[in-house]
This record gives sequence, C-alpha cells and structure tokens, in this order.
Amino acid sequence: MIGHTLSHYLITAKIGAGGMGEVYRAQDTRLKRDVALKVLPSEMASDPVRLERFQREAETVASLSHPNIVMLHSVEEAEGIRFLTMELVEGQSLDQLLPAGGMPLSRLFEIGGSLADALAAAHEKGIIHRDLKPANVMITKDGRVKVLDFGLAKLAEDAAPSDVTALHTEPVTKEGMVLGTVPYMSPEQLRGETVDQRSDIFSLGVLLYEMATGRRPFLGDSNSDITSAILRDTPTPLIQVKPELPVHLGRIISRCLEKDANHRFHSAIDIRNDLRGLRKETESGSVETTAEQLGAGSGAGKSPSSSMQAVVERSRMPIVFVAIAVIVVAVVAFMMSRGGDGSPETSATSVSTASPAPESQVAARTEKNSIAVLPFTDLSPDKDQEYFSDGLTEELLNVLVKIPELRVAGRTSSFSFKGKDEDLRTIGERLNVAHILQGSVRKAGNKIRISAQLVKAADGFHLWSESYDRTLDDIFAVQDDIAKSVAAELEVALLGAQGGKASRNAEAFDLVLQARYALYNSTDENIKRAKEFLDRAIEIAPGYAPAWSVLGLLYNNGIGAATTTSERIEFIRLATEALEHAYELDPTDASTLSRMSFIYRDTWQFDKMIDVAERALAIDPGNIVVLINCAQAYHCLGQSKKAVELNERAMKVDPFNLVACSNLSTSYMSIGRFDDAEKVLRRALTMDPEFFLALLNLSTLLLEKGELAESREMFDRYFAVAGLGEYDNLWYDSLHSHKAGDAATADRLLSEFEKQFGAEDPFTCASLRGYLGETDLAFKWFDKALEARDPYLAQIQSDWGLEALHDDPRWGQLLARIGFPASPTP
Repeated sequence: MIGHTLSHYLITAKIGAGGMGEVYRAQDTRLKRDVALKVLPSEMASDPVRLERFQREAETVASLSHPNIVMLHSVEEAEGIRFLTMELVEGQSLDQLLPAGGMPLSRLFEIGGSLADALAAAHEKGIIHRDLKPANVMITKDGRVKVLDFGLAKLAEDAAPSDVTALHTEPVTKEGMVLGTVPYMSPEQLRGETVDQRSDIFSLGVLLYEMATGRRPFLGDSNSDITSAILRDTPTPLIQVKPELPVHLGRIISRCLEKDANHRFHSAIDIRNDLRGLRKETESGSVETTAEQLGAGSGAGKSPSSSMQAVVERSRMPIVFVAIAVIVVAVVAFMMSRGGDGSPETSATSVSTASPAPESQVAARTEKNSIAVLPFTDLSPDKDQEYFSDGLTEELLNVLVKIPELRVAGRTSSFSFKGKDEDLRTIGERLNVAHILQGSVRKAGNKIRISAQLVKAADGFHLWSESYDRTLDDIFAVQDDIAKSVAAELEVALLGAQGGKASRNAEAFDLVLQARYALYNSTDENIKRAKEFLDRAIEIAPGYAPAWSVLGLLYNNGIGAATTTSERIEFIRLATEALEHAYELDPTDASTLSRMSFIYRDTWQFDKMIDVAERALAIDPGNIVVLINCAQAYHCLGQSKKAVELNERAMKVDPFNLVACSNLSTSYMSIGRFDDAEKVLRRALTMDPEFFLALLNLSTLLLEKGELAESREMFDRYFAVAGLGEYDNLWYDSLHSHKAGDAATADRLLSEFEKQFGAEDPFTCASLRGYLGETDLAFKWFDKALEARDPYLAQIQSDWGLEALHDDPRWGQLLARIGFPASPTP
C-alpha cells in the first residue's frame, strides 16, 4: 500500500495494525495535510448490515470535538476499500512512556485529568470507548494528551463480535493480539454484559494505578488468569505499593476499580474534579499528602476548610475502643456518605445488594403498608441533573417516612439498587416491602417533567402512575401530590403539612439539593462547592430553613474532621449559629433537631442533647439519621439498652446501611453481647469486605476476646483501607502486646504514643492507660483532657473498655465535672 493513492490520499508509511485493520500515514492531497488512514477489514466492507451500522456509529464518533480526543474526519470508500481518515498524532503512546516505578505525581495529575476530561466529553454524547489502555493514549511532542480510537471498539464489536470474545481466552502473548486489552477491561465487559460509561471509568482506574505505581493492579500469566483477578481479586492498596503517594489518590483509584459498577464514580467529571482538587491541595501543601503525614501530623496551622477531609483521613481519631470510634466517626460518615460510595468514598454505606438483609431483621411476613422509594432516573438531555433526581427521591422519602402507618425502607438500602436492572419482586423481597415507588426526572432550565409510579413488588402490578409537566416553582406541589397519591392508594393518612408556604423557595431548594449532593462525596472541592451553593441559597431566601440546616450539617462534619482544639471550637461555633437559626425558622424540622444533638453533645450540654434528640424522634420516628443520632445520644449517656433498641430499629428500616450495622455492634458490646456484636460485624463484612469501621471494630472485639491472630489480620486490613499512620500502629500494638502478656513492650509503645500524641490527644492516652489497668495514670490523663475541654470526654460513658474504672470514686467525680446527669439508667 505504500505509495498507493486511495481517492485523494497518498499513503506514505505504515504506522501499525489493530482490531480495526491496518493504519497508515497518508497525505491529503486536497487539503495539503497529513492524516492517519485506517483500512477496514474486508469482511466488514462486504456486509451491508454491518456497514450501515458502522456508518451510523462513526457519524456519532465524528461529532466529538475535544482537545484530548483524536478527531475522526471521515468514512470513505475507494477501489472497493473502506477506510477511515483521522487526525494524525505524532508522539509516543503512554505504554512507551510509563516508567518502571510510576510517573511523577505532577505528570500523573496532568495526564489523568486530561483522560477524565476526554471521557467526560465522549460520555456526554453517549459514546463509550470500551478499549481504554496505554497503547490508545498518545502524548504529543509538546506534551498534550490524545486518546485514540474513541468509540471504535464498539464499531469493532458490532462488526466482528468473535474477535472481541477471543480476547477473553487467548494467551496474552499470542502473536497479533491487541496486547493489554484484557488487563484494562471492566468486570462487566469480561462477563459479556451490557456496558455503559462506568466501564470506561474502571479502565481509567487501571491506567491511573499503573501510572502511579508502574504496575497493573490485576496481574496474571494469561488472559484467563488476569480475567479471574479482575473479577475476584482486590488490588494491593496504593499506599502499600508507594507509601509516599497521597492517601486520597488511592481512594479515587479504588473507587474507579470497584467490581460493582454502581459503587464507582458515576461521572468522569467527578474524577476530573477530584484529581484537580487533590493536585491543588498537594501543590499548595494545604493538607497532609501521604499516609505517614496523616498518621503523624498534628494539623497545626490548618484552616477549617482544609481540615474538612473524609473522616478516615483524620490524624487524631480516638479509635482505641470500638465505641469511641463509632460514635465519632460513624455518624459523621453516615451523614456525609452516599447511599452506596461513597464511598466512602470511601462511602461507608456503599454496599452490594448481593447479600440479603439479615434474617433476624426481616419480618416473618411483608407488611402491607410498606414501601421503598427507588432513586428516580435522570432523563435530562445532558444527564447532568443527578443531584436533582437523587434529591427529589430523598425529599419524597422524607415526606413518606413521616406517615405513622407506613414503613419506608431507608435511603441506603433503596439507593443500593441505583442503576441496576433488578426485578422489582427481588427488590421487594430484599427490602421486605410490599410496594415500590419509582420514577424519572427530566429537567432543562426551569422546566421539569416528573413521572412517578407506584407498583406492587410481588407481581409488578401498577397501582398508580402520573406525569407532571411543571416549572421549578411547582416542585413542592408535585412532591405533595405524589405523597398524597401514594397515601391514598395505600389507604394511610398523610398527616400534617410538609412545611409552611413561606419557607418554600424553588431556587433555594434547587441550590440546597446541589449542596447535599456535593456533601455526599466530601472532598475539599466538593465541600467548598456545597458552601457556595448554600451561601447563594441563603442570599436568595434568608428565611429558607433547610439551607441553614444543611449549612449546620456542613460545619458539624467539620467538627469530626478537625485535628486541633481551636478548629473544633470554631466549627462548633459556626454549626451552632447555623442550626439555631434553622431551628428559629422551623422548630418542627427533625433533621435540624437531630443535628443539634451533636452540637450539644460536643459542648457537654447533655440535657439539651437528649431533649432535641427525643423531639426529633417524636417528629420523624422512621428517619434513619434521626434514629441513629438518637441512639448515639442515649449511648453517650450510658443508657445502652435504649441505644440497642433504637439501633435495632434503624437496622430494620435500612438493613443495607453499614453504619447502622456498625453502631448496632457497638451497642451490643456495651451491654456485653459480644457474640451478637461479632455476628453483626461479620455480616457487614460480607456486604463490604473493605468497610473500615467493621474491620476496626472486629479487630478490637477479637483483641478483647483474646483471639490475637485474627485480630491482627483484621487490623492490618483496616490499616490498609483507612491508610493511617504511626498513631494507629502505636495504640494497637500496645494493646496487642498487653493482651499477649508482654507488659514491657506494651508500656514502651504506650509511652511512645503519649510522647508523640499526648499533647493533642490526652483522652486517648487516658483510655489506653485505663484499658491496661493503670488507674492512676488514666485519671491523670483524664484531668489533662478535662483542662483542654476535649470534646471526646462526652463519649466516656459509652466506652466499654473503661468499665474497670467505674468502681473508683474518681470516676463519678469525673462524670460530674464533665456535666453528665447523675445515675443514668443502663
């Protein structure tokens, strides 16, 4: 073909060959430019049906215009040969440039961000790459990123499915194969299932892992070995391969590599934003970068905004005992996590629906008046209204949960089916509900179309359906109409108005939904975006109570993430102002009252804490967050039996909620039900083997039971997932040595812990000494914690590891000095 002319293209050199045929360099003699010319296989050109489909798909691909995507110019025919003409890119492919030990972090951010940008542009047009790998990424001579063959894998699949299937089983080293394709395939691709944009996100995660470490996350000697690894194995955590890398980079990549597509990022835009935000943070030095820094840094000098990281990134976590860890971490994680993240983020509540709800929490028969609200589907033209469809779903759920006669499945459990094509009967069985409300949202500007339908789970029979073509200003009326229709159909009473008309503002409502959506994936950038949305909502409608309440939630989360006393005090002040103002505007909002309970807990106002928690529960007894928060309030007061009761109710409402599961285990431990706690924790780990709270809690529980080998195994798994540092190693190793009978090592490690962290964390030092039976030292450290007004002293009664101190007269004196009510009822 060299020297041959096809139409007006003079072929000058062969570039290579791939699944779509041979590739040549050619000169366009009309436009006087060089192009890449790809000759299609003869079997495609001779099949009219394939050719028509190919032409149609190619037209879509040709519409892509993005600086990081190689342009497809045309599909042409000459002399009976079909060929593509494409932008010619001169440079090197990414597989030629990957160094053995991984790329510099700055280059990874540049290339990774460009790849995410390219994917986002293509996905907006409904185009999926399907074969993203280093060989399909070119780096030009001036350093720009160009993605090759966008959409062509789909064309090749349509044209010759057998060729694609062959990639799954043939040896990696077979002559003529497209090397590296299988190692970058998503699990759903390998299983031959229908794929969407999340498959590209998985492939991007493999690339990011390889760019960061110089090795692939899934290894094997043959395609079948690699396929098995992708389908079953968990990659070695990034920080174990290269501890100097940012911890959050590992979380971004891990979320991309989730086996279940529903647990991955849903948009390449989110990946790009996270990478950009992390790059800014690492370059400015505004946050701790590495695992070692996260473990050892004191956090001094950090601003409140920079300290609002994911909960597991805190260097100062009181995680000596299970109860302490869950109270501080779990509730914050629950309020910030996505129904299935995320994730954590690392979504603490992102679980697979493969495991049904625990039998002990499933009623013997499905209640007639029970319902699950599935996430409404975003049908907007640009697929950019997920925040609105998710938010509307939550609003409807919150309205329905107020109906006393109706049991409503919790958000986490319902959202675990998001994006899945599950049979409604299966969903009904897993959530133990008789009815399902589902629907869709199409939003463009101020115009909205909402479709909703109520279905019997057992047989799919439609009880009611309606479509609403409205403007954003009508959104509250639509919510009320849907709720009233559901209540009427199920013959239950919808009691009370859903907020006064004066408190309703459509534009502020939309901004609050965007803020809540951003908080579910709580990166620094998303938290800043959420704050901007809320500030705008308050500026537009100063009397809109939900905006102030969510602002209080944002600051509440900052308290949990803060690393210094001054930061915690400032966040407490800001949260108090926002929540008290929200309460003035709407004293009947259960969410606001529930959030206020944590402010009162951290400021040792225990009477107020239990008062607002109980009032929230009375207003909204089926609300999962209200249930969990009220349970925590009772737990804080040492009223463990009441906490168990509420946590068991929470699990019944939301059986797939891992934080509720973790909290229930803690409640069981506080009343000595260690076997029940262990069962709950092991069940949680079957739903999510990397759920860090369950790993931490089970590790500590096994340590208490003297099962040292398995305790160490669980702690190592926790450490790998959470990515923390010397802080955790010291406290755990000291307790492990104590349980193993090595008192000298335990004391040496604990002394080192006190030396490094005593000034900023006297409470944990006190707890450790108390656990080791060193009563006098424990109370000395408690005195120091009291002098510093350490907020964690509020949780002292819920720490089952300190029971040995309860008979000491100083214990009652300490409780009185903190301000606890006298003689709590267990």
